[in-house]
Amino acid sequence: MSSCEQASPKDRVVFISKQDFDNNRPTLESLNVPELPESAQSRGLIMPNGELNFNCPCLGGMASGPCGYEFREAF
Repeated sequence: MSSCEQASPKDRVVFISKQDFDNNRPTLESLNVPELPESAQSRGLIMPNGELNFNCPCLGGMASGPCGYEFREAF
């Protein structure tokens, strides 16, 4: 059995049973997620040639802040 309660004006807490979760879980095919073109796929922090990918989201903007130039030059 599942239940829902309003925790605050913007938040809602939902309790769901394992049975309800298993019966209502969407399949990957039903989500209609489009494939990304190869040029848009993330390469990660280290590129195939061994250089750092300064556009990688895992850097969290460290390479583009006020010290970005010095940060990039350090590598």
